[in-house]
Amino acid sequence: MRSGNAPESSPGHEGDLGSHRHSRSPQERCDDRRLQEAAHASRLPAHGLCAEEFELFQHHLSRSNLKTYLKVRNTMLWLWRESPKEPLSLTKAIEATKDYDLHHGIVAHVFEFLVRSGYINFGVCAPPDNHHAPLDLSCSEQRRTIAVVGGGIAGIAAARQLENLFRYYAWKFAPGLPPKVIVLEARSRMGGRMHTMELGEHSVSVSSPLGQPVLVDEQSRHAVDLGAQIITGFDDGNPMEIIVRRQLSDLALHYLAHEACVLFDHDGRPVSATMDIQCEAIFNRILDQACQLREKDELPRHLSEYLKERAKKDDKSTGRVESVPSPTLGHCMDFFLESHPDFPTWTEKELGLIHWHYANLEFANATPLDQLSLRHWDQDDEYEFSGPHSMVVRGYGQVPLALSQGLDIRLNTPVSSIERSSASTKGRPRTYSVGQNNEPIQIKCRDGTMLSCSVAVITVPLGVLKSRQIYFSPPLPSWKEQAIRNLGFGLLNKLVLVFNKPFWDTTTELFGYVGGGKDGSASAAYDLNRYRSSRGKFYMFWNCMVVSGLPVLVTLLAGQSAYDCEQSSKDDLVQEALETLALIYPEKQPIPTPLESIVTRWSCDEFAQGSYSYVGKEGTGDDYDLLAKSVDDQLYFAGEATNRQYPATAHGAYLSGLRVAKEIVDSLIGPQPQYKLVLVAASRYAIAHES
Repeated sequence: MRSGNAPESSPGHEGDLGSHRHSRSPQERCDDRRLQEAAHASRLPAHGLCAEEFELFQHHLSRSNLKTYLKVRNTMLWLWRESPKEPLSLTKAIEATKDYDLHHGIVAHVFEFLVRSGYINFGVCAPPDNHHAPLDLSCSEQRRTIAVVGGGIAGIAAARQLENLFRYYAWKFAPGLPPKVIVLEARSRMGGRMHTMELGEHSVSVSSPLGQPVLVDEQSRHAVDLGAQIITGFDDGNPMEIIVRRQLSDLALHYLAHEACVLFDHDGRPVSATMDIQCEAIFNRILDQACQLREKDELPRHLSEYLKERAKKDDKSTGRVESVPSPTLGHCMDFFLESHPDFPTWTEKELGLIHWHYANLEFANATPLDQLSLRHWDQDDEYEFSGPHSMVVRGYGQVPLALSQGLDIRLNTPVSSIERSSASTKGRPRTYSVGQNNEPIQIKCRDGTMLSCSVAVITVPLGVLKSRQIYFSPPLPSWKEQAIRNLGFGLLNKLVLVFNKPFWDTTTELFGYVGGGKDGSASAAYDLNRYRSSRGKFYMFWNCMVVSGLPVLVTLLAGQSAYDCEQSSKDDLVQEALETLALIYPEKQPIPTPLESIVTRWSCDEFAQGSYSYVGKEGTGDDYDLLAKSVDDQLYFAGEATNRQYPATAHGAYLSGLRVAKEIVDSLIGPQPQYKLVLVAASRYAIAHES
């Protein structure tokens, strides 16, 4: 889900970079390493072409000129990353590569590829100078409209990138003006599921990890993240490394300690290290056994029978199953759990601890494990970013807020229908005439407002698409509808508790709670449904004092508990959480009443309908690609559920916005033309458009 390098080109197109290494000076080797690191940090291979580059150059690059191309490209990436608050200009790129003995046209072509594709000059950054007449938006010239439906991080990324690219390519639309971009957001705020909520003003006394009392400033902004919260590593190409750490450098970050999560039993005692290690090993074993089934053409007969019996129990209406259902990760793990040779001897404590690890995996995927595709649930794992995890002090929601500055955003504007004509420009650039006004798409909002546009970018959550809140005419293609059905949209909820002062260990980031507690054997009366329904309830508590500025605990509700909690009142949930904390900290009783509490109900949220996507029982990674695919060059799609490599993440949603902006620009002005590199001197190249 989280990260990935672009695919390496075939061996025949790799740069021959090793033949002269013995003659390089230490400074040259250092420079090469910096350039290679810049490529890697941009999700591009340092020694070869990504898929997009391969498509552009596959017939025109030899080993020798590929080496030079890569040095030019990697130099530009390095220049941009050195100073990402300012746009990298073509003039600066040409100046920096003048000693490479290249025709400047090649440099311009590489520069255009990086700009269009969002590898440079993205985020909170103005577009570079295009050396053409400045764009005058004050004139009365009629302009086409690009409508972005949804103001989450994907919609904001798409809108901002489109605005920048339109300014850079404004001369391509002459004698007219480039389109204007309008964002339609249903809520009264931007950010979508990146929702930071401000807490009330509380005068509280807290203790630092060193035990020194600290009075929290009542005038400072105290906030907590109700949705996206963790940045899962900045290394290996996370765009948030540029945006959060470099461009928005005033934001404070809290890096999470690389420590084990202390688990507490029902009696307040930490789970013994021996039992913890043993039960985690059992969990990992049954997870591995389930995943190994993917290598088999057929499921073992006894497992097939088990799955049919489970399906009968799940189908409460008829109790009949005609064929073996698609295997899910959870069902197969349950089979191997109950088939474990030591299963008859396990105590309820041990079973509870094993199911705690189930809950932790359900938290990662935002769904009960029996809803996950066995074969494809982790299809994105190879792309995960590395580096320490972190949180933004005072909230991750500051990022979309900063990115949205200067955009034309219409809040409180939910869309009810999108109707489009059958006209399509697929396969050819669009033409624009001064005064022309035949926008093919009509967007109707709930308040009756109508908006005409040439292109609509759909960035609403997958849950909203599943709920069919937005009527499409003509209907979305069957392949698009099938992808919407195949992908799941899961749920994770949080309960936020604000206290007058901390009673927990303030030096720890998080701690977990394991329910159950009987010492005798539990297998004879083993009730899978009981564990399944309760294992994710308050299974983990986050100490959010540093990032919120107040004594705050945030407890998670994962798996089935995430759904069940939405049927409970906030008062009941708070009371149950306090009772759980009383079990963990018996010496601290009575646990104080919170000054403030917040409970999320993301599946009841009309404009979210859940938390984030997962690969459902019938789904594959291909469904992410299908959901991302445009329809007739009129409807474009972005959002975390359209990003096969990085689904279920804020950075994945952001990257999808960059992708869709490039697709739209390619549609409007034509894709970047292929160029042929022609050798004209010992190490010089001429450049020409490919006809």
